This record gives sequence, C-alpha cells and structure tokens, in this order.
Amino acid sequence: MLPRALVLALCCAGVAGRFPPKLPRGGGGQRAEPGAAPRFREIHIASAAVGILALRKAPALRRARRVAPPSSPAPPPPAPPPPAPPPPPAVASSPQAAPVRRRRRPVRRLVRTLFALPGRVFLILPATLPAWWRPPRIRGRRLQLTAFLASNAAYLCAGVGVLLRPRMRQAPLGALLMAACAYSTAYHIVQIVKGHDHPATARMCALDTALAVVTGVVFAQSCGVTRGSVAIGALSIAFFFDVFRCGYLLSHSLWHLSSAALAFAAASKVPPPRVVRQIPRRANYAAAEVEES
Repeated sequence: MLPRALVLALCCAGVAGRFPPKLPRGGGGQRAEPGAAPRFREIHIASAAVGILALRKAPALRRARRVAPPSSPAPPPPAPPPPAPPPPPAVASSPQAAPVRRRRRPVRRLVRTLFALPGRVFLILPATLPAWWRPPRIRGRRLQLTAFLASNAAYLCAGVGVLLRPRMRQAPLGALLMAACAYSTAYHIVQIVKGHDHPATARMCALDTALAVVTGVVFAQSCGVTRGSVAIGALSIAFFFDVFRCGYLLSHSLWHLSSAALAFAAASKVPPPRVVRQIPRRANYAAAEVEES
C-alpha cells in the first residue's frame, strides 16, 4: 500500500494537470495573459517536490511505527477488600468462669520420650575409640563376607535350643542369645558398609562389647563356672584377639561359634528345677470306726 503522502502528492499533480488555466471567453481582440503558462509549470513542479519529500519521509514513519512499543492495557481495578469477620459474641464475665487451659497429654509425651531415649543414648557414646579397641578394617570378597555374617546364626541356634529343650527352660538366657545374634549381625553390617573409622561403627562396637560382657556375667551367675567352661572360654578369647593369626574374618567367625557353643554347654548343665509333690494324707478310718461303735 502506498503511503498517504504519496497519494496526496499524486492527487495534487493530477488536479493541476486536469484543470489547466482557461483563457477568457469573448472575442474582440482579447488575448490570454502572457504569465499563464509559467504558472501552470510552477504548479507541476511544486506537486512533484511534495511527492518526492513524501517518498523520503515514508520509511522513517514506518520505522517509527514498528519501534514504538504497543500500548499496555489499562490495569484492572483493584479488588474490593474482603468483608471483616463479625465480632465474637460477648460473654458475660462471671466470677465462677475459669480461664481456658490447654490440655496436657502426659502419656503422649512419655511415649515420645521413650522412643527418643535410645537415639539420645546412642549419640552420647564416644564417636572414636582408642587404637587397642578400634575394630579393624574388613577386606574380603562377597562370599567371605556372607560366611562371616552367617556365623552369627550360631547364637540364634543356641538360643532356640535353650528355649526348646525340656530340661533347659531358661527364658532369659535364650532371649539374651537371640539379642546377641541380632545386634552382632547389625553391627558387622554397619562395619562392612560404613567402614571401621565411621562414628556409627565406633558407637555400635561399644554397645556390642557391653552386650557381650553382660551376657557372659549372666551366664556365669546362672550356670556356674566349671573346668570345661573355662577351657572353652579361654579358646574363645584367643579367637577374639586373633592369637593364632588367622585373619579377622576367620578368627572372629570362630569366636562366634565357640562363644555360642560355650553358652549352650553351660546352660545344658543346669539341673532342672525340683518339683515337690504333695502326697495326700490317708484318712484314719480305724479311728472313725471305733468312734461309731
């Protein structure tokens, strides 16, 4: 589409060429003015100049229209504020009305405290152990690590055997052996996954040692100390400290097996509890017959 200025210039030139200056009518020796033709040429020249200027200014006008940012729409009117909530009903103040207090739930707090207590006790334990107590680094293949973890099943078998045999109804001893099996397995899994220098490994090592000492003391007090138990105990301690230089995996696995065997042997030698049967007294029938006669 042509710009408006160019159309206007062409219209001016056309009008000037369509209607040239006319000579006055009438005869009698009247002639046209000598300056009519030059004026006609001046009008053509002026119209051409206006068209050229319009052509030069048309691109600038188009650029200005393109660059000009579009007019942003008017912002919407602000929303009216929400209505204020109605005031609460007035309560007549009376001397007997007591202030409202929040209900305390001591049972829920006690349950939460009991559940959080093991975690707090676990964090109190030292994160690092001395060099003589620190667990060594475990190195081995998957089959060796699996066999090492499976050696903890000896405590489970000993605990079940203590509970199932009719002459060995020792529930606390069997429960201790099962607890030792579960915790020892968890400790060695953390030792393999986290490493021997991790704080969790050190804390679990301290708890594992404490559980082993408590179990040994309970068994010694309940079952007594014999020569056989002392010999098996000395062999177990030798495996624990790796006196025979068999490597940590093998020597500690033998420690699990020998200590479980020691617990089962000590519990099997405990004599069953004596049951005193009360014999009913025989009626003195002879005295009764004498009285009747």
